[in-house]
Amino acid sequence: MNSRRIVVTGLGMISPLGNTVEDSWQSLVAGKSGIGKIESFDSEAFATQISGQVKNFDVTQYDLTTKDARKIDVFIQYALAASYQAMKDAKLDTNKESKAIDPARIGVAVGSGIGGISTIEQTCLDIDKKGPRRVSPFFIPATVVNMAAGNIAIKYGLQGPNFAIATACTNGTHNIGYGARTIAYGDADIMIVVAYGLLLPLAVLEAPKMGCLNVHASILPRWRGAAPIQRAIQAGDTETGITIMQMDVGLDTGDMLSKTLLDIHADETGGSLHDRLLEKGPTALLQTLTLLQAGEAIAEKQDDSLANYAHKLTKEEALIDWCLPAKDIELSVRAFNPFPCAFTLLGDQRIKVWQAITLDEATNLLPGTIARVSNEGVDVATGAGMIRLLNIQLIGKKAMTVRDFINGQPNLFQPQHMFASQA
Repeated sequence: MNSRRIVVTGLGMISPLGNTVEDSWQSLVAGKSGIGKIESFDSEAFATQISGQVKNFDVTQYDLTTKDARKIDVFIQYALAASYQAMKDAKLDTNKESKAIDPARIGVAVGSGIGGISTIEQTCLDIDKKGPRRVSPFFIPATVVNMAAGNIAIKYGLQGPNFAIATACTNGTHNIGYGARTIAYGDADIMIVVAYGLLLPLAVLEAPKMGCLNVHASILPRWRGAAPIQRAIQAGDTETGITIMQMDVGLDTGDMLSKTLLDIHADETGGSLHDRLLEKGPTALLQTLTLLQAGEAIAEKQDDSLANYAHKLTKEEALIDWCLPAKDIELSVRAFNPFPCAFTLLGDQRIKVWQAITLDEATNLLPGTIARVSNEGVDVATGAGMIRLLNIQLIGKKAMTVRDFINGQPNLFQPQHMFASQA
């Protein structure tokens, strides 16, 4: 699993050494101790009369009013004061109206060893002396451990993960560590796959908050499956494009969120169409993500009756069947360029065919028969019409035009010789 780098951009501190980061640091560097005689209550009856106490704490210095402070325990006040410093240090604009920060992208992790112990103690005394009707309606939200994190989130309108780990003296370390881990390994908002070719299990599809998107190189539902680019050319389609689809458990059966159309050129190859679609994909994806984030994406159901399965390409199907019509052979040659590359057999020679065009010419020759050989190409009879081979390649050699090939090997192709359609 990959993790993101975590960077601390702001600090805040309320401690026995000082009520800011700077004061606490200077006291620490100077060798001062925050431990001293307990002053907040009469400790004469206790065996231990020393502790680390926060001194001279004034809530009004941290964007809190005394009225607000009376509703929450002092541990929450400390948390709000420290977070106020950290937010300012990080230069985060916390004005809800400015919308400078995305509240859903900011979480809070603040723990406490025991929560609002002083308020709990005082409330117990009040119940004993004055009865339960004297319990403040703010008692629970003023004392529960997770209300430190909760009050910070409420104050700044933060909507990300919110938690409080209570592990006594180590809770600060644990919350910092867990917060960092959440950033580094937190749940993804969305998962995006491109040319993945496999079904994702339901548990994976449902893990991201916004599900999984597929950038599919076809206008669905026309071609579903592993090879939509090549099958579109092979079928003689004149149009294709990019579909951004919300994935479900089926194979390319999910709802369509956006479609970007693209014409298929008359001389298009699998490689050239792939590259053109590659340029369209990122833009289509970003536009769809923007619509999703704004809640404006409109899902469109697929019509299953219009779907075709784009089978995975195999080397075996690249062997040219000369009994097919010339146009079908040309389409396959273009679709299979560059992979798996159409090929034919002549004697013991295996010949790749990189480029071919259909001729407007009928013939009575048997399919696979060479009709003519010229600098323009090798003309071959098919099951319906003639086709001209323009660019070919022998095993172990580089691809070249027929003109260049026959200059080097003028005797390989001869009229009336026949290409085989099976090994």
